[in-house]
Amino acid sequence: MDQVALDLKQQADAKAVVVGESSAEEKAAAAKQEKFAAKHKKHAKVEDSASQRAVNAKDYLVKEQGIDASRVSAATSSTDGKTAENYLVPAGADFNSDVAGTTSIDETSVKAVGRKPLAAKHHHKAAAKAK
Repeated sequence: MDQVALDLKQQADAKAVVVGESSAEEKAAAAKQEKFAAKHKKHAKVEDSASQRAVNAKDYLVKEQGIDASRVSAATSSTDGKTAENYLVPAGADFNSDVAGTTSIDETSVKAVGRKPLAAKHHHKAAAKAK
């Protein structure tokens, strides 16, 4: 992601597309959630892991790397995996015609989940024993 941010900073007329992908297990869980929501006519939350990955990656580029949000798009792919792929789109190129099988995300329905810092590991027991 940092390389994509650097490329965007160096190429002011380029854009990026982040394509989220989900595993077969995640897709099955989402289908089960959708079926439950439809059957019970509730507003149950349906987790779309691929969309969440793409939106989170875009959020990182915008909030932590300072890239203008209008220069980054989020999409999903049916490819199996727990990844987010990044595409740098040079000025004049059309991502949708060059990369088949992706679907744009309605970013108003998927909210980014901010990154959480990893907890620092402390080794107090060893230091206490040394005294």
